[in-house]
Amino acid sequence: MNDLNHLKSPIENKNVENKTVSGNTLPSDIWEPISAFSNMDGGVIHFGIDPADTKVGVKAEFIDKLQRDVVSLCTSGFNHKLYPDISVDEDNVINIYIPPVPASLRPIYTPKRGLPKGGKVRIGSSNHPLDDEWIKRFAITARGGAELQEFPGNYNTFFDNMMIDKYLNLVKNKRGNVYNNLSIKEVLKKLRTITEKGVTMFGLLAFSNSHSLQDITAPTVSIAVTHYAGTSKVNPNDIEEVSLDDREFYGNAADQFENALKFIISKLPIRSRIDPEGKRREHLVIPRVALTG
Repeated sequence: MNDLNHLKSPIENKNVENKTVSGNTLPSDIWEPISAFSNMDGGVIHFGIDPADTKVGVKAEFIDKLQRDVVSLCTSGFNHKLYPDISVDEDNVINIYIPPVPASLRPIYTPKRGLPKGGKVRIGSSNHPLDDEWIKRFAITARGGAELQEFPGNYNTFFDNMMIDKYLNLVKNKRGNVYNNLSIKEVLKKLRTITEKGVTMFGLLAFSNSHSLQDITAPTVSIAVTHYAGTSKVNPNDIEEVSLDDREFYGNAADQFENALKFIISKLPIRSRIDPEGKRREHLVIPRVALTG
């Protein structure tokens, strides 16, 4: 029985876009997923997969030129230089990983088209126009101060009281009764987590309940952790394999970091040694302090 695994193709989603390439020229709309992936969470563009998600490959004589053209486009075709990771699998499918750029460089767009027409953002499996609201978000993040962006509403609806109590107890242990004469609302105002009109981004990051941060701001205000088989995000030997495991963590920043750390530690090998007293001791292959600082 023939092994047909190599014929399987990845289905388009928020991190995957498939392209059919019939000649030695890049698709005319290739700038769209490059811009969209750069402005969001990154993604892989596959050359040689048709609209039915069937692997058809790229003719061997075109592969080198197409790779050079992608690098050239990423180097000079956008407002900032981009650094794609490119590989070719056994079916002559070209896999182009476009990493997300730092917040300070967003939005990524094509200067010849200008803003907003020259930029895209990735939502689901589509590349959406870069509208004024997205440009505003990127500008706030780039210049700093995004933590004080306001969202209307009552903090009691959005905040986790247990997180507030935890913070107040930590402050009491470290600094005594500095907040003794203040109400919880006054403390939250002093911390700039709430305003007269609502809550701030910092407040949501610090005290959000399990869903409010992502519901109010954007689904991407979360921690995503991906476990890859090797050192590259693209596996040329198995185009269907995106990762070994992929998790996303929501809630406030403290919960996100705690749950993400637990997930990472769960993936680390455990080794054991016999100590000088003859007792068996287990330890992580990477010390926990190396992960937490």
